[in-house]
Amino acid sequence: MQAKQAIMKTTVRTLWNSLLVVFLATLLAGQARGQIFVANSGSATIGEYDNNSGGTVNVSLVSGLSSPSGIAVSGSYLYVANKTSGTIGVYNATTGATVNPSPLVSGLSGPDGVVVSGSYLYVANNTGGTIGVYNATSGAPVKPSLVSGLNGPSGIAVSGSYLYVANKTSGTIGVYNATSGAPVNPSLVLGLSSPTGVAVSGATLYVANSGTGTIGKYYTGTGAPLKGGVSGLSGPAGIAVSGANLFVANQSGGTIGEYNATTGATVKASLVSGLSGPNGIAVGVTLPVFNLRTVPLQSNAYGSITVNEALNKIYTSGNPSDSSNCNEGVEVTDGATFATPGKDVGYGQGVSVDNKTNRYWAATVYGNGPISGACPSPPPYPPGVIVRDSTTDSVVATVNLGYCPIQTNYDFFKNRLWASAQCGAGNDPIFAIDATTFKITNGPIDSGGVMGPIIANSANGRLYFITTNGGVVSRRVDPTTFAVTNFAFGTVMAINALTNTLYTVDSANNLQIINGAPDPEVKLHTIPLSYTPTSMGINTALNHLYIAGSPAKSIEVRDPSTGVLITTFALSAYPGVTPGVTPNGPMAVDSIRGRIYVIDNSSLPGRLLVIESLINAYQPDCILSH
Repeated sequence: MQAKQAIMKTTVRTLWNSLLVVFLATLLAGQARGQIFVANSGSATIGEYDNNSGGTVNVSLVSGLSSPSGIAVSGSYLYVANKTSGTIGVYNATTGATVNPSPLVSGLSGPDGVVVSGSYLYVANNTGGTIGVYNATSGAPVKPSLVSGLNGPSGIAVSGSYLYVANKTSGTIGVYNATSGAPVNPSLVLGLSSPTGVAVSGATLYVANSGTGTIGKYYTGTGAPLKGGVSGLSGPAGIAVSGANLFVANQSGGTIGEYNATTGATVKASLVSGLSGPNGIAVGVTLPVFNLRTVPLQSNAYGSITVNEALNKIYTSGNPSDSSNCNEGVEVTDGATFATPGKDVGYGQGVSVDNKTNRYWAATVYGNGPISGACPSPPPYPPGVIVRDSTTDSVVATVNLGYCPIQTNYDFFKNRLWASAQCGAGNDPIFAIDATTFKITNGPIDSGGVMGPIIANSANGRLYFITTNGGVVSRRVDPTTFAVTNFAFGTVMAINALTNTLYTVDSANNLQIINGAPDPEVKLHTIPLSYTPTSMGINTALNHLYIAGSPAKSIEVRDPSTGVLITTFALSAYPGVTPGVTPNGPMAVDSIRGRIYVIDNSSLPGRLLVIESLINAYQPDCILSH
């Protein structure tokens, strides 16, 4: 296929150039208020405390229990494992009132750890050596022996498609498929000292070693130890991670301690004291609160957005309404000052970032070749990909594609840049480029149609894209063979490379949560939506999935593991922002700073909506690099 001087321009928005998209804002920085629920095995009660001050809310929210051990909170409900009676009880998280049926599950064998994921309740039977799964509403058994043959299972956690189990007797952490129970790595971590509590946040696994009085941190993928543990504790049992904080129930000491989840530094060693054998712990944070500001964008840089989280810079680029392709620029906005106008660094669209080398790439059809046509004063390099230094914004290299490039997407799994072109009504090409040498390693790869957005899975290197002629068709490129095949689950709109999870939308506006690890991929959850999403983003630190596109001009916040709605915030709630805003453009998320960026292109030139979650979630280790 030859490059064409007359390029068919569609409004292709590279919504997902940054896999871990987060929104930025420098307004108020606050701490979310919430509750700590503690299972006191000594007093047979559930106590409720403020997770900021440690102040007592209700010392006996629930009483008369039977050796309560594990506890989980889901929405307005508390799930409590009664170890002696072998039951799971459910209670109203506000009033403590019993929720029918009571008990929810009975006949268990020393139930210890509990966790709720979507509509499923997982129970670790310490005495029976099994993990059972039950319907979280009715208590009906789903798989009473999802995993068996364990050695004193105690704490459990579910993250994406994975179930993590702390085997107290054998001193190990095992990983299993959360749906089938099949072993993934039964010996992910070995040599522990009576591990009891376990928690997962992003790619970090936290383990409470009751024998040594420590909290260990490990990489969820390999079990490799990480820095930032905690020592000097007194019989740590249950643990919970909320935002930037780690909460620990010290069973022997009768306290709840609070620590920085990244560094392990002490925040409040005795946030709550005077407890009676605290065992299980759960944190129920109040609904997230957001604030908003707007930043004007230059007229040729509102078609795509991405973030360099390491340097706190936002890149907007491209002009979807420019049919001449002459007016495509890249604007760099400082995330610390949001000074306007941002820095116009020159030509480009569809920017993507590598936060390891601090380089960024932009596609340009505007150069000193025939594609530029009537465009005035073309730059001294051919149409293709421009590589810039993120610190100086100077051009490091250019890659001549000889086609009509419109977007880029960086994959740190392969240290590869994908570039796609849109030259006409069929078989628009894709190119694979070595991000170190800037050499084309494969391409042109025929897409089989008119090119739409592309997004790479940096957990395994697969590229997903859509073509739009004759209806939307979702496809993928194999990272090794470069074979193009159809993808069965709709348009991929966001990817969490930490958990290898894809978020897709099908033609019926169903949100689908997909396990991206197997080949072919496996659908985990389907959640019907009442609207067509325009963009999505993942905050790996706060564990939020953001979805824009509601007719109410709002953004939904959902649980990225289950798709369960957490809250919805309407941008119309900010009367000081005029004119009214519409989050109908691409999105990016900064998981380090807890910020959301969405472009409002309802009127031109577009505006950058800067939305900040008022939860202090500075998480410098929550992004992946090659």
